Amino acid sequence: MTQLPEHHALQDLLAANQGWLMARVLHYAEARGFGPYVSPLGDAWREAVAEVCAAILDTARHHGGQPPPPAPPGAPPSEPLEKLAARQARIQHRQGARLALYLGLLKLLRRSLLDLLADQPLPQTDPRAAQLFVNGCLDRFEIALCAEWTAPDDATALEELRAGNRELRHERNLYLSALESLPDPLALVDPQGRVRHLNLAAAARLGIPLAPGGLHSGEAPPGPDARGTHCPRTRASLHGVPLATLLPWLEAPMTAFLAGERSMQRLDVRTRDESGPRSFRLTMARLLGTTQQARGAVIQTADVTDLAALCASQTDAATGRDEMVRLVMDHTPALIAYLDRDLRYRFANAYHTEIFRLTPADIVGRPLRELFGDQACALVRPRCEKALAGQPQHFEMPFVSTRGETHHFDAACIPHHTGDRVAGLVLLLQDATLRKRAEREQQRFFDVSLDMLCVAGLDGRFRKVNDAWTRALGWERGELLGLPWAAFTHPEDADTVRQAFGQLARGRNVVGLESRFRRKDGTFRWVNWNALALLDEGLVYAVAHDTTRRREMEEVLRQLATRDSLTGASNRRQFMELAGREMDRARRYARPVGLLMLDIDRFKRINDTYGHPAGDEVLRALVACVGNSLRRTDVLGRVGGEEFAVLLPETGEPEARQIAERIRSDVERLVVRYENLELRLTISIGLAVAQGETALDALLKLSDDALYEAKRTGRNRVVAAPAGTDGAPEADGPVPGMPEAQGTPDTPPAGTA
Repeated sequence: MTQLPEHHALQDLLAANQGWLMARVLHYAEARGFGPYVSPLGDAWREAVAEVCAAILDTARHHGGQPPPPAPPGAPPSEPLEKLAARQARIQHRQGARLALYLGLLKLLRRSLLDLLADQPLPQTDPRAAQLFVNGCLDRFEIALCAEWTAPDDATALEELRAGNRELRHERNLYLSALESLPDPLALVDPQGRVRHLNLAAAARLGIPLAPGGLHSGEAPPGPDARGTHCPRTRASLHGVPLATLLPWLEAPMTAFLAGERSMQRLDVRTRDESGPRSFRLTMARLLGTTQQARGAVIQTADVTDLAALCASQTDAATGRDEMVRLVMDHTPALIAYLDRDLRYRFANAYHTEIFRLTPADIVGRPLRELFGDQACALVRPRCEKALAGQPQHFEMPFVSTRGETHHFDAACIPHHTGDRVAGLVLLLQDATLRKRAEREQQRFFDVSLDMLCVAGLDGRFRKVNDAWTRALGWERGELLGLPWAAFTHPEDADTVRQAFGQLARGRNVVGLESRFRRKDGTFRWVNWNALALLDEGLVYAVAHDTTRRREMEEVLRQLATRDSLTGASNRRQFMELAGREMDRARRYARPVGLLMLDIDRFKRINDTYGHPAGDEVLRALVACVGNSLRRTDVLGRVGGEEFAVLLPETGEPEARQIAERIRSDVERLVVRYENLELRLTISIGLAVAQGETALDALLKLSDDALYEAKRTGRNRVVAAPAGTDGAPEADGPVPGMPEAQGTPDTPPAGTA
């Protein structure tokens, strides 16, 4: 059994339990009273735990699961754990962290790792060896940490302290500038309500002058204020003075707030000073330190006297404004009501009469259940209760009135907050019956359409499809939704479809695009589709038709137009078109082209002796035999009754002669079985090769003349037209080892009944 921990097993264990380790560290920290120091640094500690685990894995890889050996005294860090410890020491030391606290947290991590190994032992590993390895790694980490932490000399440590002080001074000035720039008076007090700091606006409210430049450098000495009155106080002299002695009207609310447990409170306070009655908006918020313990409070006093006067001046217009609001709500085509916490109506607009045939006066005071009935109330009541708990609600609600009329409402429950509690709610029901009816009709058209309709995102992913997709392609709706169109596209059409959706993403429509779409059974169907993109909605609307049948019919028609119906070879028209195209290419690039003319020897006697069906079978067998002897680039065409032509691209005379001899030999060995007969046949071949600017007609004539010469000189042979001449071709003579032409002009081809 393996005793030492394996790297891969340890890696899997640590990778799967990072969250567990951090939770365990926090658990031990809370149990030992370290929670206030660790919790605010949770993200930093998660990163540190991950780095330590990664360094342990590197150590396991380097030492094969053995504990790392101790480093020589004075040697620079070389192991992953030592390098990490040195880097952490420099970072923590620079940030002013305490070594004792950091070592304490490392102890918690050590305990958590040992708990993990005990809870989930490594397979085929001695538990004691695994614990010894982890302890050895963390021992070396702590030693390297302490060595680096205490390494700086006095000059380096002094420079670090100076840099830290400069940074702290910069941060202090930044936050002090923000505090002093607030336009409202603001005071920081300790838990007993004594002044810790007053901002510039608060000092001005108390009549304390501040000399130019004294914001950060210090306070002005006692002297005259802006009105020339001598002011014996400075902000520094008020430090530790109870704020309530400076602003007596603050004593009651501030004392109650500091004695309570609320984190923030807002109050409107009216008081009087030498200028007359004043109104203040008082905001009190608790000051919290990193240990979550209260450090006092921040008191903000905003003077809203002018705003209160403005509100008072508008009181006379309140009645007219209420009438205007009531007029607007009564003519709004929606049910607008206010319900108290018992879900009784306290207000209802005039539109309720359209639905319930009750006036607003008849509705006020009634419970919700009485108006809506048990079924609808069972749907609305849970929503209202959530709104009364402070959570706004939006939902859809069907409703059948007492007269049997069906309605569909878009509903909203809006809580009414008064201070810290919800006094009631506004129930808003907008009649969406006509919209829902139109949506249902649209859905019916969508579902019953014989065309494949869909809605997709600009990324091509299906959002909505109708049943026609299932009928045509076999996919259920749920199997398509969320997947991109490209996932079902034939690989050869992928670029075309990608370009189409790129065009849609630019706001351009796609019309008449055909691509192959994969069916559920793995086959592909041709689909013609049109698509409209709405960029403001981020959607694509498309309609598709299965055009596979049309494609198949077009292929049949193409075959009928270009293929010989009996043999399947290219007909004369198709052959001449392909040959002309190849001749043009050959002339452009000065490449050779070969042409073979083939004719069945004594074919008329086959028809006369065994009948035309036998002759047809011979023609089909000949085309199959010749096709097996040709290359993929060669073209075979039927240009006469028993006469065929073969176009040989990129072929000179030697190669063309080899192909012709192979064809002649294969045909000579061919046995055609028809009914109870076995028929044999031979062919004669004329060969010509285009040179330079030879035209197709001239090449055909040369090969035809060569074929005539093969017939005249005995049949069952290959004759090549002389190169560079238009004269009569010369016979090549029989090929050595090949038999002479079978039979005479008066004997039929061999055949047995």
